[in-house]
Amino acid sequence: MPAKRLIILWIFFILGCTISSAQTPYVLNVDVVDPVSLNDHCLVYPDSTGELSLESILSKTIKGYPLNEVGDLKENVTYWGVFRIKSNAGADQDLLLDLGENNFAELYIFKDSLLAHYETGELVAGSKKQLPNGRKMSTFPIKTYTGETVTFYVRVSNSLHFSPVLDPMICAPQQWWQGRRLETMLQAIFHGILGLLIIYSIIFFFMYPHRIYVYFALYAATIALYFLWFKGILHEFILPEYPGINIYLWLSEGLVQVFYIQFARHFLETWHLTPKWDKLFKWMVRLGYGFFVFEVILFIVTHNRPLVSAITNNFALLNILIGLVFLFYLYKTKNRLAIFFIYGSALFVFFSLLGVVLFQYFDFEQAIYFIQVGNILELLCFSLGLGYRVGLLQRDKRIADQRLIEELRKNDILQKKINAQLGKAIDTKDLELEHKNEELEQLVADLQSANSDLKAFAYSISHDLKTPLRGISSMATFIDQDFGNDMAPKAKEYLTILQARVKKMETLFNGILEYSKSTTTEQVKSYINLNTLLRTVDEVIDRPEGIQIAIERNLPGVYGYPTKMYQVFQNLIGNAVKFVDKANGKIEVGYMDEEDHWKFFVKDNGCGIHPREIERIFVIFKTSMSNGNEGTGVGLSIVKRIIEQHGGNIWAESKLGQGSYFYFTLPKQE
Repeated sequence: MPAKRLIILWIFFILGCTISSAQTPYVLNVDVVDPVSLNDHCLVYPDSTGELSLESILSKTIKGYPLNEVGDLKENVTYWGVFRIKSNAGADQDLLLDLGENNFAELYIFKDSLLAHYETGELVAGSKKQLPNGRKMSTFPIKTYTGETVTFYVRVSNSLHFSPVLDPMICAPQQWWQGRRLETMLQAIFHGILGLLIIYSIIFFFMYPHRIYVYFALYAATIALYFLWFKGILHEFILPEYPGINIYLWLSEGLVQVFYIQFARHFLETWHLTPKWDKLFKWMVRLGYGFFVFEVILFIVTHNRPLVSAITNNFALLNILIGLVFLFYLYKTKNRLAIFFIYGSALFVFFSLLGVVLFQYFDFEQAIYFIQVGNILELLCFSLGLGYRVGLLQRDKRIADQRLIEELRKNDILQKKINAQLGKAIDTKDLELEHKNEELEQLVADLQSANSDLKAFAYSISHDLKTPLRGISSMATFIDQDFGNDMAPKAKEYLTILQARVKKMETLFNGILEYSKSTTTEQVKSYINLNTLLRTVDEVIDRPEGIQIAIERNLPGVYGYPTKMYQVFQNLIGNAVKFVDKANGKIEVGYMDEEDHWKFFVKDNGCGIHPREIERIFVIFKTSMSNGNEGTGVGLSIVKRIIEQHGGNIWAESKLGQGSYFYFTLPKQE
């Protein structure tokens, strides 16, 4: 039992010494030159609920733990830290206190009372910070007073599923600012080179429009955007007041891989050089865009940067492994352009692996610069390859121009020979054509003379025969009037047949006269108001009771010969009236707008026309016998000739027992 008590007392003694050591203030005896760690003098208060306040810490009711014994800090847990600094130096000192990398950090400074309250971190706007910190730096300005003790209360947290960092350290401002200036200068050089390469690719795009320069610029731009975020330049100089936007810009890392593959495809023209690999690259691009969208949505929902970063890194590792195999395959193609791509990619892989090894095994904090050097060397090799590609294009263009000039010279010689032969042939053909034209002119003159003679003959026949025909008609009428009652029935029948035949002959001769007149035109075409014209036609048409004529309102105006257009509608409507065999007959007149012409129609519900007669009804002297009435066969041929004189066409559609449609077109003219 005494031994156990001694062991317990020894444990409590050790704990007491440790806690008293943590509560002991750090004593400054000289001016600070090199960074000084305060881990041995810091008490830590874990806050898993996030509700622990400064008042709770000041009340000393919460148990604290020495920082060196806490171990690794846990994610999603807020930590308070307390430490004191006593200055025995010869003068007051302005120092900087750095806590490590955190999304959010607070500092409360007490001497006799609260002296200051500061905030900093990745999620704090630039206007609220006391120093132009980088992305996750938690650095505060502090001051020590000779002979006095200052107590510092710090609170650190990380809301993106990373563990907070509490590693208090004080340093001289001169050292800190010197490091910041060097960091800024190196990043300015890095992004300046990237900017020049982007401008270079844009200029080349306007000189030689091709998507390869667009993907080169996008690849360089996404690399620049990622490092602007990673190094905190966006937070410090570009978007200091928008930390909520800055936390999403690291996702551009996923697009870097996509634009690298797209650049490789168009730079190497893999669809020609390596078609099978090109198909794989297309799927990798689609997969890359899909992963990028998925990562953005996942980060918005969870704000779990380690999880999303792990997905991005695994996809990048897959791309690297596939890329290394492709580079080995590409080397065997012996393609000159491929050499630039292979060297550039190999340099990037080498420097990136070197940086990872230095960081993982030697804890070299500046290993990221090796990756940036790899990026610069890779892009420089790619830009040299683009220049070489432009040189090839210019060489091919010169060769093509020389070939074109040679072809043009040969074509010019050949053209001269052809022109000489063609000139001889044209002279011969001109003589033949001149003889043919003379023969054609003579033929046209003979045809016109024959046509005039035919018209004169038709007119003379129809006109001269009407005189004896009128005499026969008058004589038949006198016989009927004087001897009609005394004539035998058979003689009376013959006389009636004679009068009917005479009347038909008169109608036929009138038709011939009209047909011959239809070939002549009036002097000038004029505007025709079809609404007024059809009202006149409707008034003069002789129709039996029960037949209705419906004329559409607002018919369009046309240009033509008014008398002949009147004759067209009179013949068509009169023809429709004659073929209506129903008690309640209906005739419709209307039109349709057909872009460059008007399409008119005359519709009836008469007996219709037999299909074998539909094609011949517009031929002179050809008639339809569908209704049992035999016409002269002249009216529709006159209509056809007039419509053709006006630049239109006419046709008919019909069904037996249902009626007929007569369509004709007239051009639209201003």
